Amino acid sequence: MRNKKKKNKNQEYTKKVGGLGFIFSAMMTFVIGICFFIHSILILLIIGSLKKEIELFFVIFICILIIMSKLPTGRFRVFIHELKHAIFIVFTGNKINDFVVKKNSGNVSYKITKDDIVYLPLIALAPYYFPLLSLPVLILCLWFDNTYSLELSLLLGATLAFDLNTGIHDIHHEQDDFKKILGGFLVAGTYIGGSIFCWVNTCLLWVIGNNNGFIFCFENTLNALKRYFGD
Repeated sequence: MRNKKKKNKNQEYTKKVGGLGFIFSAMMTFVIGICFFIHSILILLIIGSLKKEIELFFVIFICILIIMSKLPTGRFRVFIHELKHAIFIVFTGNKINDFVVKKNSGNVSYKITKDDIVYLPLIALAPYYFPLLSLPVLILCLWFDNTYSLELSLLLGATLAFDLNTGIHDIHHEQDDFKKILGGFLVAGTYIGGSIFCWVNTCLLWVIGNNNGFIFCFENTLNALKRYFGD
């Protein structure tokens, strides 16, 4: 009797991933981002003028973008790129085998099993959309709300500029990370673009309206859905 080779549950999965669910999630990031953007404009119209926090947020945001754009590609940028991969590898319960950072290149070797393959797009694209610094800052913003709003707006603008620059800087057609996604650069780029658009407008909504901005947005959206679908 011929012995069948038993399939290893933990063998490395190398096929491309993505599909309709991934594309749908990309579209939803645009929808959420547009919703936040519209409510940011509504709040500005209600206020009738720009708060000092908003002005300083944009000033520091632009300054950090200019400074970051002058920095050459080097170990620091490579480290940030690979670190974002590593964070999502660990966060999704997978194991890092090796973490390599060189002057102009780097690599995080890991093994992802078929059971965790749903997380591969998140791991592969993390360096381009994950807000490494601005996410913890926004959590602080939500925690303190109106307290230290000026200081937190400055910090949020600076970290958002850092995250955008380090993410967008590494985007190009030949990026190996995009080859892991079904649809390649087009689908991956759509997801990254939607995620960035959504995150930028999430930060803007807090700067413009603080925690009340999100409450205003959610209440308006919920009421609109109730009117559309009926009570």
